[in-house]
Amino acid sequence: MEKKYYNKADLQEIFGFRRDKMKRFLEKGVLPTVRVNKDYLISKEELDAWFKKNAGKAINI
Repeated sequence: MEKKYYNKADLQEIFGFRRDKMKRFLEKGVLPTVRVNKDYLISKEELDAWFKKNAGKAINI
């Protein structure tokens, strides 16, 4: 079964970031996430749309 939402650990794996870099990435609001307690969540659809919108762009953290 495919996930509907990704959490911070999932995003670390997808982007290939270590914990600290992923934390900075999320805290800067680069992705349209929702913060739930100390974790961040993003729907698969929102993440796919973000990738399409930002294709070819340089994202600096």
